[in-house]
Amino acid sequence: MDTMAIGSRAPSATPGLRSLKALAPIRFTRRHWRAAVIATYAILLATVELHHEPWFDEAQAWLLARDASPWELVAHRLHYEGTPGLWQLILMPFAKAGLPYRTVSVLGALFALGGVVVFVRRAPLPPLVVASVPFTYFILFQYGVVARSYSVLLLLLSLVAAGWRGRWSHPVRHMLLLGLLSQVSLHGLIVAASVVVADLPELSRRWHAMAVRRRRAQVGALTGFLVLTVATVVELWPTADNSGGGSWHLGISDIATAIATFTHSAPVPLLIVPALLVLGWWFRVRGVLPLVVLAVGGLGLLFVLRYASPWHGGVVFVVILFALWISWPQRPAEPGGGPRHHRLRSAALVATMVVMATQLVWTAAAVRFDLASSYSGTAGAAEYLASHLAGRRVDAVGKWSVGLLPYFRSNVFNNYHHAGGPSYWPWSYATNPLQGGWPAVLADHPDVIVVTAKSRSPATLPCIPGYHQAAVFPGAIYFAMAPYESETVAIYELQGPPPAPDAQVTSGCGAA
Repeated sequence: MDTMAIGSRAPSATPGLRSLKALAPIRFTRRHWRAAVIATYAILLATVELHHEPWFDEAQAWLLARDASPWELVAHRLHYEGTPGLWQLILMPFAKAGLPYRTVSVLGALFALGGVVVFVRRAPLPPLVVASVPFTYFILFQYGVVARSYSVLLLLLSLVAAGWRGRWSHPVRHMLLLGLLSQVSLHGLIVAASVVVADLPELSRRWHAMAVRRRRAQVGALTGFLVLTVATVVELWPTADNSGGGSWHLGISDIATAIATFTHSAPVPLLIVPALLVLGWWFRVRGVLPLVVLAVGGLGLLFVLRYASPWHGGVVFVVILFALWISWPQRPAEPGGGPRHHRLRSAALVATMVVMATQLVWTAAAVRFDLASSYSGTAGAAEYLASHLAGRRVDAVGKWSVGLLPYFRSNVFNNYHHAGGPSYWPWSYATNPLQGGWPAVLADHPDVIVVTAKSRSPATLPCIPGYHQAAVFPGAIYFAMAPYESETVAIYELQGPPPAPDAQVTSGCGAA
C-alpha cells in the first residue's frame, strides 16, 4: 500500500477541483445576470434622470395633483385632460405634502424600474431579449426618464403576464390589474379592454367545468371591470369647450399620422413588414393573435380619430412584449412543439430583435442628448426667475409657460388667473386665463415677460418694444435621433417707460 511520508504536505486540491474553483466566478455571473441587467438599468436611469428637465406634460400632471382636490380632478378636470387620473392620484399625496417638483421624476423612475424588475425576473423569453428590453428607447427613456403615466405601463402589463396562467383561478386579482391598467391612459384602457374581450371565448369554453364559486368570482370581476370602463368613458367624455387633446376627425393626413406612430414602435423601414408578419404568425400559432389585433386595432383607431404623438408608438411596443411573454413557452422543453414550431420560434426571436434594434440606437442618442442638452428650458428659466427677479411683476405669454410653475409654491404670473388660482392649464376655451394676446400683456405693464416658445419647425422669438431679452433658455423635446419640438423660454425685462398696449411686437429676436 502506498503511504505518504510523515511530515510531507498533501496537495491542496486536485487539478480538477482547481479548475472548478476557477470557473466559480463564471457560474456566479451566469446565475445572476438578471440582477446585473436590473442594476445596470437602475444606474443608467438614475444618471440620465439627474440631468433631465421635465417638460410641459410632466408639469401639468404635477400641478393637477398639487392644486386640484381628488373630487375636482375626477369629476371635472379629467373631462379636459382626456386621460384617466391614476397618475395624478399617485402624485397627489407627494405634491400636496409640499415635496419638490423633482419628486415626479423619482416616482416615474421607480415605477419604470419596478416594471423592469418584474419583466427581467419573470419573463420566460430568451436571455438576449430579456437583457435588451430594459435598454430600448421607450422602456428606458420615454417611459422611464420622462415621468408620465406611461411609466406604469410595463409594470402593470408584466404583472398581468406573470399571473396569466392563473387568471382563471384568480379572476379578481386579474381584473384588478386590468382595471388599474385601464386608468393609466386611454391607451391602457384600450389594451385592458382588448385583453378582456379576447379572453371571452376561452371563458365560454371553461364555463361548464367551473365550480359555482369560480363562476361567481368571474361574473363579479367582469362586472366590476365593465362598471369601471363605463365610468371612465363618462369621466373622460370631452366637454363642448375642450381645447385639449384634439377633436374627433378622419382624413388622409390622420391615417398617415397613425401609420407613422405605428412605425415608431418598430422603426426599421425595410424590415418592419416581414418582422411583424413573422410575429403575427407566431401569435396566431400560439393563440394570442385576437388579443393583439384588438389592442393594436383599437390603438390605431385612437391614433386616426383622436390624437397621436410619436411616443404613443411605445404602447404598441409594450403590447408586443406582453403578447410575446404570454405566448412564449414557459419551459424550454414544453410539449407540443416540433422542428417546424422551433423554427417559427427562432424566427419570432429574430423578428423581436429587429423590432428592438433601432430602439437601442435611439436610446444611445437620447441619453447622449439629455446628458448634454436641455430637454426643456423651463427649469433654467424658473431658477433664473427665483434668484434674479423675485418680487417683480411677471407676466406670461403662451400656455406652455405653465411648465415653470411647478418650481414655485404657487402661481407667480400676474396675468394668469389674476396672480392666484390653480397653476395647471385648464384646456378650456371658456376659461382661457391668458386671453387678450400681446395688447393685454403690454397693458398690464409687467416688469418681466416670460415667453415659452414651442415649435416643430424653425421659429424665432419675439422682439418686444420697451423690453430687452435678458436671458434665453433653450430646450428641445428629443425623439428618436433628433429634436422633435422646441420648448425654449425667453425672459424679457422692462427698460424705461412701459410701451403702449398697441405697440407692435415683431419676430426675429433669436431662435426658438
